Amino acid sequence: MSQQALAEAAGVTFQQIQKYERGANRVSASILSRIAKALQTPVSEMFGEAGLRSGPLADVTGLLAEPGAIDLLKAYMELPKGLPRGALVEFVKSLKGHYS
Repeated sequence: MSQQALAEAAGVTFQQIQKYERGANRVSASILSRIAKALQTPVSEMFGEAGLRSGPLADVTGLLAEPGAIDLLKAYMELPKGLPRGALVEFVKSLKGHYS
């Protein structure tokens, strides 16, 4: 994505994006959120590995940050208890092979 396209998506000027990139200006939380949305990535991704904790909690947090993850988990939990949930998990896993 070009800096111009990113600037338009974030609602700032091209020059402002350049200043953010060079570190000349700080990025507000609202602008950072708009930039992440334009890049279709979670805000946490903007902090890189240094900004993330490691371990199982960070893994779960990262997974839940994916678009649709919470909705999928809620739908799974609303399934009747007698339904073979493992079959649903295997079905979702099988989709990976069709779209990768």
